Amino acid sequence: VTVISPSIILVKPQLPENIGLVARAMDNCGLKNLILVSPREKWPNNLSLQSSANSRKIILKTKVFETLNEALSSFNFVVATSNRKRFLNKPFQNDFTKLFDEFPKNKKTGILFGPENSGLSNQDLM
Repeated sequence: VTVISPSIILVKPQLPENIGLVARAMDNCGLKNLILVSPREKWPNNLSLQSSANSRKIILKTKVFETLNEALSSFNFVVATSNRKRFLNKPFQNDFTKLFDEFPKNKKTGILFGPENSGLSNQDLM
């Protein structure tokens, strides 16, 4: 079985420095694919490169999409993150150890994060 590492997907990221820091964290965890959806600042961005330190390779191959639907179109399995209580008819999991055990190892998987100031909207989660 070929194991495909998950992509990290940032929806409407606001600060380029945060994107660089995400790239550093990804690199430390062995993750390689970063996707941005409608970033606030022009991309690519020098501040992202600077804050990524030795993880420039992730920044330089980051894919950018205008819409979340476009970004997710090639994924088989997506996990959305939220810190807010929701009243949606969607399955949820609070035990990330169990959740990661359930990730399909041979499918294209994404982990979705929302904007720094508000997180994912209900529309993003639908």
